[in-house]
Amino acid sequence: MSSHRQMGLQSAWVLCLGILCAPAFAQDASDAWLLSAGGEVDEDDGYRIDAGLTWLPSESTSVTLLAGTADTSTDLNNSYSRAASVGADHSFGSLGVSADVRWWGDTELFESTALAGSLYLRRSGWRVALRGEMRQSDFEEFAFDTQIPIRGVLVPVSGAANCSLDNSAYGASVSHTGKAWSVLLSGMQYEYSSTDCTIGNVNLPPQVGNLPPISRELFRRIANAVLLEGARLIGSQLTRENGFLDYSVWGSLAYRPGLRSFALDYFHDREEFAGFEADTLIGSVTFPVSARLDLELRLGATDSDLEGTVSFVGLTLLAYLGD
Repeated sequence: MSSHRQMGLQSAWVLCLGILCAPAFAQDASDAWLLSAGGEVDEDDGYRIDAGLTWLPSESTSVTLLAGTADTSTDLNNSYSRAASVGADHSFGSLGVSADVRWWGDTELFESTALAGSLYLRRSGWRVALRGEMRQSDFEEFAFDTQIPIRGVLVPVSGAANCSLDNSAYGASVSHTGKAWSVLLSGMQYEYSSTDCTIGNVNLPPQVGNLPPISRELFRRIANAVLLEGARLIGSQLTRENGFLDYSVWGSLAYRPGLRSFALDYFHDREEFAGFEADTLIGSVTFPVSARLDLELRLGATDSDLEGTVSFVGLTLLAYLGD
């Protein structure tokens, strides 16, 4: 499989370690290290840079650190974000567990912290995993000027707000690895449970009285500008996994005839609040450039309701360290 990020940064690297990168560790997986560095550039001059370090103290355990930064600024939209994650994976024979903590932040939009875990079963080339996730997003303070429904009438309201949004997610993946071919199908469903806003400097018509409790609909109207910018995240491969998703589907097909591997990945994402959808297709090839160094090259495009079609290219260097 491609070493591409999805289902959380950590889980994608677990798939890489188990499928794509396995031959590099075939001789001795004890106390081995995998160092990665790379990034992507799109046709709108956006870019992302990633770096990762994975430690395998034994054949059944791995610990992964990942960090990255992305700039998808355009003439009409400024977006500069940073991301980091730490995760671990351990297998007890055919049964295994993994967990990861992820952080993502854009100083103009919001910061998110997610805690995720999975339980998987491996047997005869098959891998079946169940995954769950909890995420909290804290919005930067923003001003609003909108209309809200009060007693069946749309009423103008303005002010400033500090909001947070909690969500959970659950999903599953199934993959099979043969002698040369590998296939994977994965899906995640997201549920948004609660919103919390502190409202200040509220301006309401005098006859209305107080602002009603912050319901989901009221939150959507007050935070509409921020949510729209968040929806734009799924329109770029550089930031697509950090938006407020309703659901996400991932399919992957890989072929490894020898030392080289070829992969085709497809993602379909739907945003929760605006309902925008995006489709991403990525082709990649990975090949050795030395005894301990592999290079992955990627070419792809994302087509979204909001941003149209944006193509991108990327590469990742994989260095295998250890005895």
